[in-house]
Amino acid sequence: MSVRFQELDLCDSFPIDVFTQRAVIGITSGTNIHYKLFHHIRNCLAHGLFSLHIINEDVAFVMEDRAKKGSSISNITARMIIKKSTLLKWIDIIKN
Repeated sequence: MSVRFQELDLCDSFPIDVFTQRAVIGITSGTNIHYKLFHHIRNCLAHGLFSLHIINEDVAFVMEDRAKKGSSISNITARMIIKKSTLLKWIDIIKN
């Protein structure tokens, strides 16, 4: 995963570009990619592993999920940057 983190500017240092939405999610046994994405988003929000950044008229969530407490890179299961507007659109899609 560290190679993908580097390719997408999601390394340990804070990303320079918080305008571009992107995600790196580790390999798990499940096959439903949507479930995996929402599971990691839920974990980030529930455990406070995110920061908010204002982008023009929108807000970006910079998130990191971990397998367990600790800051070791081997424990990181996902990193992503997703705009609030995107999350709200997903909510509308799921509700409908």
